[in-house]
Amino acid sequence: HTDVACVEGTTGTAQANASGGTPPYTYLWNTTPARTTASVSGLSAGSYMVTVTDDNGCESTATVTIAEPEAAISVQLVKTDARCNGSSDGSVNLSVSNGTAPFAFLWSNGAVAEDLVNIPAGNYSVTVTDANGCTGTATSTVGQPSPITGNIRVNNVNCFGQSQGSCDLTVGGGTPPYTYLWSNGQTTATATGLSAGGYVVTVTDSRGCTVQAAVTIL
Repeated sequence: HTDVACVEGTTGTAQANASGGTPPYTYLWNTTPARTTASVSGLSAGSYMVTVTDDNGCESTATVTIAEPEAAISVQLVKTDARCNGSSDGSVNLSVSNGTAPFAFLWSNGAVAEDLVNIPAGNYSVTVTDANGCTGTATSTVGQPSPITGNIRVNNVNCFGQSQGSCDLTVGGGTPPYTYLWSNGQTTATATGLSAGGYVVTVTDSRGCTVQAAVTIL
């Protein structure tokens, strides 16, 4: 006999070899449905009995046990989220338990490496196939922070040539805390003492993700 290659598989086989008595022989296996050939295939794990009958009606029985691996392939995934909203620096690290090396990998994005690197946020699934053709699957979701958003309240100058304009910036999303850099060198959420003109502010969150906004003081 040959055992099943994969857990819950049906690749087991058994061969009855009769001798003695008066040939020819007939065979009857206790499979469902019953089979009447000397060899049977497509068996799952379990015990099977064959009854061999010779030309005079004399019978003999034999039993065979088809085994299967103790455990199925187990696939574990550990993901790292993308650092910034929209960035492609996430990853998924894969490890395999059980099965028979070497293993082949096929990810839902077409990758065939063991691990995924430099990927955007999204859902990823993988099929792992071992040397016996047994497979295991797993799915992981790579996340990302929400986008950095901001609202700027502008106070224009009162008179021509003056410098009492200001910009009050309110930030959300990303990963607080935030740092600020205005094009005039100020580094607070509120820029003050501004004359008429255009200004740009760069907001950076704790993960190094940035967003810029432009504003005009009248």
